[in-house]
Amino acid sequence: SADEMRAEFQRQLDEERNARQRAVDEKDLQAEVLEQQIQQQRDRRQTLEAAIKAKDFQIQRMQASRRQMEASVRLLTATNKAQTEELQERRDSMRSQATLLVQLEQRRNELQNDNDLLKQQLRFFQEQIVHLEETARKLDQMLARIPHEVVDSYVRGEAAGPEAAVEIAPPPHDIKGKVTQVAQLEGDMFVQVNVGSADGVMPGMKFYAHRGNEFLGVLVIESVEEKVAAGQMKLVQHDVSAGDTILAVGTR
Repeated sequence: SADEMRAEFQRQLDEERNARQRAVDEKDLQAEVLEQQIQQQRDRRQTLEAAIKAKDFQIQRMQASRRQMEASVRLLTATNKAQTEELQERRDSMRSQATLLVQLEQRRNELQNDNDLLKQQLRFFQEQIVHLEETARKLDQMLARIPHEVVDSYVRGEAAGPEAAVEIAPPPHDIKGKVTQVAQLEGDMFVQVNVGSADGVMPGMKFYAHRGNEFLGVLVIESVEEKVAAGQMKLVQHDVSAGDTILAVGTR
């Protein structure tokens, strides 16, 4: 019937309206969910943007710190270079000073050795002076016991022959040598020595012959060559042997 049809149609309309309403409600619910999700995404975006800003700030601070560190490194590098150069200069100076100290020490040792040698020479000369003074004293004593005319003849060299009678001045410096050969001839003693004209020896020159502190006699030179000389012993106190010392006392 018509009423039933209208009722059925109305029912269908209600069902369709309810279905549409449910669909709308569902869409609204989905829209609300989407709106919440969008808000969450916005909140998350804001959080991320804040985090990004914080990171950017940290990066800026780190970059500033890096620039400061680079400046500090450059300063430290320059300082280290300057200190290294100064240290090298000091090392070079210390090496130079050490070399100078070694040279000064060597020079001091040389001077000490020279000083010791001079002291030894001084002691030797002092001993020689004492010995010569003692020898002179002994000669004075011996000469006092010898007739004056005999002493004059020996000192002037007249006993060696007319050619030795020329007076010979003493050498300007001491001449020292050794006896190399000794010969006896008719009671006279002739000796050869290892000094000659190259050392300043001249005919007629007189040498004291001694063995240690023992005076042996006076050697009067008769013949001279460049490296050797020979003469006769006078005022002999003891026999002369090879190796004995002869000494002509110079004026200085």
